[in-house]
Amino acid sequence: IELILSKQPLRDDVCNKAKPFYKRVVKQKGGGAGKMLKKMYIEAGLVTVLSLSVSSLANASAPKGDPAKGKALFAEKCTPCHGHEGKGNGPAAGALNPKPRNLTDANYVSTLTDEHIFKVIKEDGVSVGKSPAMPAWGGVLSDDDI
Repeated sequence: IELILSKQPLRDDVCNKAKPFYKRVVKQKGGGAGKMLKKMYIEAGLVTVLSLSVSSLANASAPKGDPAKGKALFAEKCTPCHGHEGKGNGPAAGALNPKPRNLTDANYVSTLTDEHIFKVIKEDGVSVGKSPAMPAWGGVLSDDDI
């Protein structure tokens, strides 16, 4: 509820849209119905805000990009070092020191933010304090591809 109530513009918009209806019903039914209608108005507003917030959060967390294209780009650009499965065992890995990261290591990958991953791919390993062997792909891949 705190998250929902913190969305002031959304809450205000819902409340502002409901006010004319609330006032019209109170006027027609008289003051006795006011308490009941006020409670209904608040509950309806919260349900609406909750619905809109959940919908917005679902849309915001929806994956972006084209997974098939991403898989093809990974196969082309990343597998030489990271391997076909992302385990850091590609054909070029033997010549690298340090070895490429195992991208299937959930304990490690779960500590990374999307921003960190984007930066290391776009700029290089050094940009995030990692290996200089990780090249910058920003000149080859668009931001959308990354």
